[in-house]
Amino acid sequence: MCIKSKLTLLFFGLIFFGCKPKESPDFYYTSEGLRYKFHDVAVSEFKPEFGDYLVLNLKAYSAPSDTIAYFSSSIYHSHLDVFFLDSVIKNTLLYEGFLQLVKGDSVSFYLSGESFCRDYLRKDSCFFDEKKELLINFRLENIIKSEKELVSSFLLEEDVFITKTIEIWNNNYDTVYNYGLINWIYMNQSSGESIQLNDEISVHYTCRLPNNEIVYSTDSNSFDQFIVGLEGQMIEGYDYLLQHLNYGDHVIALIPSFLGFKDKGGVNGRIPPNTPLIFDVKVMQKRN
Repeated sequence: MCIKSKLTLLFFGLIFFGCKPKESPDFYYTSEGLRYKFHDVAVSEFKPEFGDYLVLNLKAYSAPSDTIAYFSSSIYHSHLDVFFLDSVIKNTLLYEGFLQLVKGDSVSFYLSGESFCRDYLRKDSCFFDEKKELLINFRLENIIKSEKELVSSFLLEEDVFITKTIEIWNNNYDTVYNYGLINWIYMNQSSGESIQLNDEISVHYTCRLPNNEIVYSTDSNSFDQFIVGLEGQMIEGYDYLLQHLNYGDHVIALIPSFLGFKDKGGVNGRIPPNTPLIFDVKVMQKRN
């Protein structure tokens, strides 16, 4: 091949590849009028469908101030949401927008605050100005096709989280104690009497999700009271933990989901299904 031909091919090759920028300079519109823009176009055959669970890395900004109105957060990650494409949002702008994408796409949606609040957050009202347009930047990280697959994913993540937490504890504390699959470390190990079944105890405690979100905490000037072993007062794992502590102990404990709220979740939806819990527990001294 002559040099001229090679240069010609190189020239057209540069034009071809140069005409495919990562970020689209143009806006697109769905048939119902949702304005959106691609930042990174993925090469994938996996497209969202009705009934799918979308894993999203998402932030929403109030235009034009660029104030963050919302950022995604799951129980294991501070930057991921799981969103269900169900009948509640079918025939909405948001639903139509998701159907334009494939797994791995990075996109901006331009949507009213009212629509985002109602259709994405599924709330009647939100803390941001719902009359303003929101800039919603996100990446479609994954598409999960069934509830069974979603549950399996969470169970796998629970196992990974527990393993990593115990590894960190082993690297930073002399001993990690356990009873079955309940693990704990001492912040203060008391020489007080051991707690017995049917004891009425007083505790200060905080319950957190794996992403460190506080689900419940006693007031600093008060405490909660329990009768150890009394069914229905507390989750199984917390009850079992207390039976292995002394009066005056202060521990941080990791309780797996099957000894917590299992696959149903709890606390008015604040604890998702299959979620391990972290308890920071201070047992008050026994009353004479």
